[in-house]
Amino acid sequence: MRLELRQRRFYNRKPTAPYTPADNLFLDCGSSSSQTFDGRFWKEDSQFSPKSSLHSIATEQSPSVPLIPYMTARIFYSVSTYSFSLSPGPKFLRLYFYPATYPGHDKTKSYFSVMANGFTLLNNFSAFLTVSALGSAKLVNEYIVNVQTNQRLNVTFTPLPNSYAFINGIEVVSMPDYLYTDRRENAVTFIDFNAILDNSTALETFYRLNVGGKEDVNYVFDVAGTTPVDTSFKIQYTAETPAYMAPEIVYTTFRKMYRNPKDNLKYNLMWVFPVDVGFLYLVRLHFCEIKPEVTESYQLVFTIYINNQTAESQADVMHWSNGRRNIPVYKDYVVRVHNERQGKQDLWLALHPNMRSQPQYADAFLNGLEMFKLNDSNGVLSGPNPDPLQMTRPTISTGNRASTKSKSNWALIIAIIGGAVSGLTKRATALGSAGGYSWRSLLCSTTTKSTKTKGSSLPSDLCRRFSFSEIKAATNNFDDVLIIGVGGFGNVYKGYVDDGTTRVAIKRLKSGSEQGFHEFVTEITTLSQLRHLHLVSLIGYCNDDHEMILHMIIHRDVKTTNILLDEKWVAKVSDFGLSKTGPTNVSNTQINTEVKGSFGYLDPEYIRLQKLTEKSDVYSFGVVLCEVLSARPPFFRAAEKNKVSLVDWFRECYNGDMLDQIVDPFLKGEITPECLKKFVDLAVSCLLDDGSERPSMNDVVGSLEFALQLQESGNDIGRGGDTKGPLVQKLGINDGSQYTHVLVDKQSSATCRE
Repeated sequence: MRLELRQRRFYNRKPTAPYTPADNLFLDCGSSSSQTFDGRFWKEDSQFSPKSSLHSIATEQSPSVPLIPYMTARIFYSVSTYSFSLSPGPKFLRLYFYPATYPGHDKTKSYFSVMANGFTLLNNFSAFLTVSALGSAKLVNEYIVNVQTNQRLNVTFTPLPNSYAFINGIEVVSMPDYLYTDRRENAVTFIDFNAILDNSTALETFYRLNVGGKEDVNYVFDVAGTTPVDTSFKIQYTAETPAYMAPEIVYTTFRKMYRNPKDNLKYNLMWVFPVDVGFLYLVRLHFCEIKPEVTESYQLVFTIYINNQTAESQADVMHWSNGRRNIPVYKDYVVRVHNERQGKQDLWLALHPNMRSQPQYADAFLNGLEMFKLNDSNGVLSGPNPDPLQMTRPTISTGNRASTKSKSNWALIIAIIGGAVSGLTKRATALGSAGGYSWRSLLCSTTTKSTKTKGSSLPSDLCRRFSFSEIKAATNNFDDVLIIGVGGFGNVYKGYVDDGTTRVAIKRLKSGSEQGFHEFVTEITTLSQLRHLHLVSLIGYCNDDHEMILHMIIHRDVKTTNILLDEKWVAKVSDFGLSKTGPTNVSNTQINTEVKGSFGYLDPEYIRLQKLTEKSDVYSFGVVLCEVLSARPPFFRAAEKNKVSLVDWFRECYNGDMLDQIVDPFLKGEITPECLKKFVDLAVSCLLDDGSERPSMNDVVGSLEFALQLQESGNDIGRGGDTKGPLVQKLGINDGSQYTHVLVDKQSSATCRE
């Protein structure tokens, strides 16, 4: 993915009085009367609505949906336009949708487009699919559209053939000039071309987050490694950052890194935002230095990365505010997300302490974030509807297990491996008001509720048991199109459970495999008792008197294809079908068992003696380390005789001081010599024939962390002007049949596939 970034330049503004919008219009569409609700006067829309339209009242009401403006709707069967006479200037345009059941109308059949003054806001839009994916009952879309002198604001609804369009509420509020755009004389230089972000650009609000408040929790990567802070300092607004930029609560709350400075240098403070591909995005970051220990410039400096590109190499909030605390400031950047693939894509924001100038504190922080999509060259802002498969709603069965007739074809034990919540944007938008606009999320984020069923062979508080009908619904009756993998004992399907809100992988065991059945149950039993960042999760949870128990597990099948990457590129060890619980007696460090595992990864000592130890996994992981460095599989039969076995060839090159032959050509020049030596020494030590001489997995982790520090220090010395995120390297990933090279940011986990 290629990105272009630009930094918005500040210009001096004269002191600004409190802003009062010239236009402040709220329409309760389909209503027969006007009334006040939540401090705003909602007018009935008859004087603005097309005469060919219908008005209707919802036959259902969700407890989370207020009466106004959602319980009445204006319905259109043909092209219909609302036309507003307004003062010139930019306007907030907010469209309210409640896809409920209206008499004589099927909410699943409503598809339509919306245009405003030549901009396509929505195209082939389904409000039903959108709210279903969001886990909410209602939806508010916010746009910014400019109205020129002697121009009206025309909002046009166009239903698809044999369909209908509808709207529940329309809000139009004036906003200050150049709140999010530049003056014409302030042209901005993008990479490779020049562009102007002025009032002729239309924007769609994608995110507006009070960082450190509850709104940003869903987007923080590894929230446990951050610290939210809420203070009561008095904010001092300025002419450059007037009060209407953001309310005080945004600047008095913030999220910072963990309290340990040494740990902060190893990680990023990071957020992940799903966005539509093929558009420019305006990213506005709000800062206010209110920490009492920071009193002057250069005490706290950090780097800002957006999608693995350096947006700001030395962010010093005290310097930006001229050495004054409690002064809010903001920075703007424009990012281009290319449409290399369809649908949604994660946009990463990462902050990392910059210690080059030797600041006093190794930390980074953020108070608020706004993100807007910019219209493309055709005036389009619309994105795709959610994946229709996500909308499949499994029928929740409370009956007994499936009949024995079903067992004749397939075993009925199905493991549900938890995936990520749907990537559809849970957008946080703003509500306009007479005095400005507030920062609060309008769309509810969903939570998955665990259920307990009788008859499970596992504790009900550890593992949720699904009915067969739920699994059939989740996989569209085991549709072959949804197969995402083939394991040793059956297929793995992509599916959705919990009303389509949770994406899962479903492993199904073939019938007639007694050995497979045993290992299948072993995997379920093992995973149901484990929780770790780098293990795939079985849906369910363990919360026994607030105690956590660590089990020694010998995996027995460590290999690259069993190390998965989730949607945030976090590694997850999977496939515990062959795993064994480690010995509990200190004097007994081995398990006598028949040899099982994958060819090329098996510990030779385990093969000879049929004695399994924790060092057997260490050997297998050593093979994985060799694969990572060389981008070669464990066995390559087409290679020269001395290179068929990766381990043998690796040792030969190591003993012959020929490390340059081992390294993947795409990695040459990217790894510092010190890091390479440490990495290779570790890999060779993992591959020692005598298991007792191999390092423990704890030692392996420590050595890898030390190698990472060597790489970081080498990069810091050689990088000079930093134009990329820290530790950008190319690694080979085994896709099964071939190796694909990807750019990996070790700290932010952001990647770019080549």
